[in-house]
Amino acid sequence: MICDYSSKLYLQYTPCRSNQNEVTGHDGIYLVRKQDVDLYLQRYNPVQLRDSIRETVNKKYKTVNFGESKGITFERVLIYPTQPFT
Repeated sequence: MICDYSSKLYLQYTPCRSNQNEVTGHDGIYLVRKQDVDLYLQRYNPVQLRDSIRETVNKKYKTVNFGESKGITFERVLIYPTQPFT
């Protein structure tokens, strides 16, 4: 699903495809309100992905910057959007 979404954002690139076929019961793309982030982190334990260290995150949970995450697979992520996507 994330590949379908990203392919719609960047039409100039060849569409990407995911090899992930496992159904977890919490699959998809979700908008998490700022006031619900801590509850979401507690419930699903995602890795927090951010553009830079300047982004405020919950330090109790794993955090990775976008640039460091290239090529790494995570079971679940919470993405802090950059300004154009907010």
